[in-house]
Amino acid sequence: MKKFCILLAAAFACSLVKASDELLILEEGSPAFWEETGKLATLSIDWSNTIVVEWGSKNKVKENLGTIDQRNRIKGEDYVRDWPSVQQTVLSGAAVMANQKNKKKGIKIIDPSAPTVLASMQNMTEDQKAAFKKDLAKGEKKGIIYRDYSEAAYDIIISIDSIDMGSAAASAFGGGLATRYVGGADLVGSMVVRDRATKQLVCKLHLNHVKGIGNYGETARMNMAFFRLWTDAMPSLIKQFNKKK
Repeated sequence: MKKFCILLAAAFACSLVKASDELLILEEGSPAFWEETGKLATLSIDWSNTIVVEWGSKNKVKENLGTIDQRNRIKGEDYVRDWPSVQQTVLSGAAVMANQKNKKKGIKIIDPSAPTVLASMQNMTEDQKAAFKKDLAKGEKKGIIYRDYSEAAYDIIISIDSIDMGSAAASAFGGGLATRYVGGADLVGSMVVRDRATKQLVCKLHLNHVKGIGNYGETARMNMAFFRLWTDAMPSLIKQFNKKK
C-alpha cells in the first residue's frame, strides 16, 4: 500500500510538469511584486509532500526514491540527522541569493532566522544593542536581512512537489556554458505569493524543472537550483510579463 501511495504521489508530481521550455510559468495573478523596491517579504519552503526522483530523458521519471524522509532513511542515519539543518541552510541561502540579485532594485526577503536573532536583543545592554545593530546593517549590504516579520508586505511560499538531487559524479563533467547544469538538482513545484495583510493571492507560479549548476555537495546543488530560480527563471518571467503589458 505504501509503495502504491509513493507511485501515486510521483505520478501526481509528474502531472504538474507543463509542456513548456519556460522555467517559471505564471498560472494566476501578477509577478510585478518582484520589482517593488523597498518592499519586504517572508519566505518558506515546503518539503512535506516532496517526492525524490531521478529524471530521465524528456523529463520522465527514471527512478522514484520515495519521500525525502524515506530516501534519507535509505541513505543513512546521517542524512536523517542532518535534514533539518539542510532545510535551514537552503532556506537561508535562497533568501540571501534573492536579495543579492535584487540588490539595487526589487523586493527583499527577510532572513528566516530573523525572529530568533531579533529576540536575542532583549537581553542585551544598550551598548550591545547599538553594536549589534551596526552588524545587522553590514549584513544587509550582503543580502542578510534581519527585520521583524510585521514589516513584510508579502509571504512567499514555495512548495516542492519533486526534486532530483543531482549527482556529484555527473557534476564533475560540468564547468562550461554547455555543461554547467550537468548533475545539478532539479526542482518541480509551485510558488504562491500572498499579501501578508489581506491574505489575498498576489500570484501563483509553476516551477517547471528549475535545474541548478552542478556541484559536488548535495546541499550546494539544492542551493544552486534556487540560485537559478532568482537569477534566471524570475528575470525571464518578469521580462515576458512586462512585454505583454
